Amino acid sequence: MEPLTLIAGMALLLGVAFYVCYPFFAPQQGPTLSAGQRGQRLQERKEQLYVAIKELEFDQELGKLSADDYQRMRRQLEGEALAVIQQLDQLNGHADPDDLLQQLEREVSARRQAPTTSEAECCPSCRTERRPDDLFCSRCGTRFEPQEN
Repeated sequence: MEPLTLIAGMALLLGVAFYVCYPFFAPQQGPTLSAGQRGQRLQERKEQLYVAIKELEFDQELGKLSADDYQRMRRQLEGEALAVIQQLDQLNGHADPDDLLQQLEREVSARRQAPTTSEAECCPSCRTERRPDDLFCSRCGTRFEPQEN
């Protein structure tokens, strides 16, 4: 075998190895978000956590959760929500850690009292949301009265 062919083969092999291994050793950089994008993502996460807390309360009322599980999961969700609210406040330039828990309770309470769907859009037995073309409840099987369009 000629030395030039051997050198070219080794160079090609080293080039391919470098190309394949580079992502493992390169510094990881996530996508940079503007303050508005970050604020929007935090706001979305906060809303998700509020919905999760509301669903947790609903599950506890239905008896699906033990008191211990409910308390543990509620503390975890509240902790995450407080962290998100704190990040939002820091992003907006006004963070008052003493007021965060009260703000969380006010927003969850407001969410709890606001109806998510109208009476006509829910099953009268189990309160599951009704889709427009449903004739029976997907959760409990209750027959729906025909909707007027």
